[in-house]
Amino acid sequence: SPDGRILASGSDDETIKLWQVYTGEIRTLIGHVAPHTKAFDSHSVNAVVFSPDGTILASGSDDNTIKLWDVKTGSELRTLIGHADHVFSIAFSPDGQTLASGGLFDNTIKLWDVKTGRNVLTLSGDFSLIYSVAFSSDGKVLASGGADAKVTLWDTKTGKELCRLIGESENNWVVVTPEGRFDTNKLDTPEGLHWILSDAPFTALSFEVFMRDYYEPKLLPRLLKCTEEANCDREFKRVRDLSSLNRTQPRIDIAMVAPTAWQNTVQVSVAANNAISEYQIDSKGGRLFSSVYDLRLFRNGQLVGYSTSDERLQSTFRPYKNFDDELSAWRDANKVDLVSGKRTFTFTVNLPSNSKAKDVEFTAYAFNEDRVKSDTARASYDIPSRVTSNGKSRAYVISVGVNANENPAFDLQFAANDARRFQEVLPQRLAATGDYSEVVPISLISDWELQRGQKVVTKRDATKTNFKAVLDLLAGRPVADEIKRAIPNAEKLAKSTPDDMVLILFSSHGYADQSGNFYFIPYDTGPGACSVFTETVRQRSISSDELSLWLRDVDAGQMTLIVDACYSTAAIEGSGFKPGPMGSRGLGQLAYDKRMRILTATQADNVAMELPAAADGRPINHGLLSYALLEDGLGANKADFKPQDKTIFLDEWLEYAVADVPKLFANQPQPLNETQATSRQRKDRPRLVLLKRQLADPGACGPAPSTGTARTQEQQPSLFDFTRRKREVALVRSP
Repeated sequence: SPDGRILASGSDDETIKLWQVYTGEIRTLIGHVAPHTKAFDSHSVNAVVFSPDGTILASGSDDNTIKLWDVKTGSELRTLIGHADHVFSIAFSPDGQTLASGGLFDNTIKLWDVKTGRNVLTLSGDFSLIYSVAFSSDGKVLASGGADAKVTLWDTKTGKELCRLIGESENNWVVVTPEGRFDTNKLDTPEGLHWILSDAPFTALSFEVFMRDYYEPKLLPRLLKCTEEANCDREFKRVRDLSSLNRTQPRIDIAMVAPTAWQNTVQVSVAANNAISEYQIDSKGGRLFSSVYDLRLFRNGQLVGYSTSDERLQSTFRPYKNFDDELSAWRDANKVDLVSGKRTFTFTVNLPSNSKAKDVEFTAYAFNEDRVKSDTARASYDIPSRVTSNGKSRAYVISVGVNANENPAFDLQFAANDARRFQEVLPQRLAATGDYSEVVPISLISDWELQRGQKVVTKRDATKTNFKAVLDLLAGRPVADEIKRAIPNAEKLAKSTPDDMVLILFSSHGYADQSGNFYFIPYDTGPGACSVFTETVRQRSISSDELSLWLRDVDAGQMTLIVDACYSTAAIEGSGFKPGPMGSRGLGQLAYDKRMRILTATQADNVAMELPAAADGRPINHGLLSYALLEDGLGANKADFKPQDKTIFLDEWLEYAVADVPKLFANQPQPLNETQATSRQRKDRPRLVLLKRQLADPGACGPAPSTGTARTQEQQPSLFDFTRRKREVALVRSP
């Protein structure tokens, strides 16, 4: 019982016993004794459960009934009849008003009104032998488990099946909804997942064929959230009818991997072939062709070659009213021109020379006209002994901090210092490890200061043009001399190699539109007087689509992007992002294709933190994420925690920030509004001031709309890490 004084037990002898825990006194409840229909029938009591207040006991039996008992008197309150077979599991809702029961063999779960005994909902599906049922803590979700080795979650208000949780193996899992949406922790090579369609029941299609439509990252928490907030229609867009799609997959083969005259490169030839469907026909009665779109080549899972030109891709970066428009634009930009139904592409690919790996894996795939993915072609290549380290591994540390903006209403206080401090800490630590022949710092900062009571812009380097130029140089693209001269250390930027590391911090405003597209706000967004994200600001900002395009040709072995801005998780989880081979565009897709680590500051309003003075009396102002990374993580060596071994690795550092930021936030007093702040002195933390970084939606000038207190929207960073064949990257090695 809830107070721990009574123990209830059910038995094969068709009785229930209530045991007084402290005295051993026993009461016996008899009721599950319906006439036996067969000589070997029994009416075992399979389940007993107390109501949350401990006043009622429910029991389920092989006599197909549930009985409710008054715990105080031992009298039977009522019998619930409705199951066609044994009742094996029961559970009360947290408020005690609803009882759930699972039928062992009748494949149903029933929800009962405890007060009236009325069956209010019956849940059924293609599962069998229901062994257990349980409510969530808020009573809005019911879980059931059975002999099919799956856990099914149900919406208790509608009776709708939300999803099924499948333990594919000891360490791997899959979440699947009735509509076919799915999530898995083994996205690259999940086993046992296939698609079967009614018009081709003997053809099992690879799980990744329809990932573009049906793969949903973080599916389970999103389902539970939308159930809680009743906004599932907004959270999950409609999926296409698979029966209407052209499911004919193009054939992709890696025809050759051969060394070149250059020491550290190979040529990889990929053959793309148009395929003809074995069972699908078009409107004229002919068999469907696949055609070939968006061919991609990967080295150890990292994108290194593609069939689409930058110019054609750029033309697709615009908003669409519907999916048909988007699909049409995608086809125009990604179509592969075939000759007699085939074409071979030859790519020159760099090989890693400082890696301990003895081989590399090349993979390639493409899509058909409906973005249905081909099977993945694979080829392993042994790295020749002639491929040796040239001793020129570099670390590029790029920081962008935007305090000042052409529109003063966008001005911030801490972002520029985030970028400066990034350069003070990271290059020195990386150089001290001895792992790089050179560490190249690049700072793009826009800042202001007060002069005679007036704000005066003192630096204007953090422009869209300059940031693109930095990435162009790393990608080996030409940059005009006058632009190079505006970038500090630009002469040290060179085309990156698989042995290099690129680490980028972008600290500024950020904005996510209703479609989930994310925008980084640089200095040069145009003049204005309102903190409002207008169409002009959108055009002058850096969209996640644009950044994806700029980074695509940067061939660094280790790539990390840290985004300290409001709504920054939208940089990953935009409407087009599903981290897998489904042909969507955007920064999230690039994170998967390039195997980047991306750390985003927050999923709600970003919160900046102020530290008035360091040990030397110098003021240090930071965003909350930057403070956790630089001051706590590296400055105080607190990121040496996984394990504590006097070495701070890159992964360890990023994971520390994910854990530390919520603690920093929770230790502070509750912030007020956008123009107010509150502070408090703590023994274990510096005096802090919490402020919001926030842009308003397009509209009339005025203060940004209230989004609730920061206490209800705590800052929680998110780390997206799609790296494979991980190589440990040390940031700090202590003696």
